[in-house]
Amino acid sequence: MSHQLMLVSVITLLAGCAAQSVPEASSAPTANAETRAPLRITQGRYTRVSTEPLPAQHDLIAQIIDIRIPASLNPTVGEALRHLLQRTGYSLCAEPSDGPTLYRHALPAAHYQLGPLPLKQALQLLGGPAWQLTVDDRERQVCFHLRADLDTQASQASTGDRP
Repeated sequence: MSHQLMLVSVITLLAGCAAQSVPEASSAPTANAETRAPLRITQGRYTRVSTEPLPAQHDLIAQIIDIRIPASLNPTVGEALRHLLQRTGYSLCAEPSDGPTLYRHALPAAHYQLGPLPLKQALQLLGGPAWQLTVDDRERQVCFHLRADLDTQASQASTGDRP
């Protein structure tokens, strides 16, 4: 009896190891491919994996980053922004030559380590509250513009006008 039980166990074990990855289609077939449930495949014996792209692959600026900038570099805000954007698919747009500067400021010590947080939030943190982050998804560029209310206040202060 124990010999038969051992034989059945070995056959079951071998049958489980020989299982192949078979795609599992959604239970309700539809005509439109975008409304179908994501395809799931089996990898190995117990792992099921979705074939859908990750959310950060759809929205590159939403990817989660965790970054440390070496203190020995003594970087500027512009250098830190460029460092954050490495391997994201986005680039930093040129800073206007006329007007206030952001990229040339020294990076605050509090910003040498960022994350884990979404890339968009990290970029806005580096820019600070005076700067509005804009993202051009078509050109894959990240830009900073002085907030309109601060620009108005600065021009009024320089001319001596009161709000």
